Amino acid sequence: GAGAGDGVRWVSVSPCVVLHTVNAHEEVDPLTGLGSGKVRLQALRSIPGGPQSFICEYTPAFLYEWVLDFERGVLLAEGYLSDVPVEFPALNPRFHGSAAARWCYAITPSSAGGPLEHYATPEQGILIDGLVKLDLTTGAAAARFTLPQGRHVVSEPTFVAREGGSGGEDDGYLLLVTSAVTAAAGVTGAAKRRRVSNGSTLLVFDARTIGEGPVAELPLPADLPYGLHSFFVPWGDLTDE
Repeated sequence: GAGAGDGVRWVSVSPCVVLHTVNAHEEVDPLTGLGSGKVRLQALRSIPGGPQSFICEYTPAFLYEWVLDFERGVLLAEGYLSDVPVEFPALNPRFHGSAAARWCYAITPSSAGGPLEHYATPEQGILIDGLVKLDLTTGAAAARFTLPQGRHVVSEPTFVAREGGSGGEDDGYLLLVTSAVTAAAGVTGAAKRRRVSNGSTLLVFDARTIGEGPVAELPLPADLPYGLHSFFVPWGDLTDE
């Protein structure tokens, strides 16, 4: 009955943890032009190092791909596409579920184990200071940008299509929130974990050329700690309701 898992197909793969998916699509049968029952799934795969992974400790995740045959319930292929540790992947939303999707944008950690006292986050968490554009067909890092020292990423990248653009997959902008942090002089113990910020900024990148740095920087009216999830709403969609 409903909710009993009817119609769910299970396929065994190598043990791992996936917190964030990137994209998935059904392969088309070249003879019939119809769905083949074979699904190509791309996600960030990690292998936990202990029971506290993802809670008190950090386990790096990498772009990985599975090819699954749901008609037969078997794994056809799996493997890493990239050796760049990344988190919080984003696509142009128009290409979700599309075989044509080529570009993935993600944030990259600079260190594990802190020091994160000023963010009030898990002490064995990560500091994130980079943005990378990955080619989903090869796994190559097509472009990268690293923030200035002392500034860290506190949101996932958000893709916004360019108004009046070509409609190309990377014809748009990436929004990224960053914060600067300084130590609280003379503060020790539990209080040391209080975040002391020097300001937060919204960075705007041209998705085609992120390696050249942001095309605009907008100071925010409040200091933002780690939030990581983000969303863009066009101004015209906002109402008083």
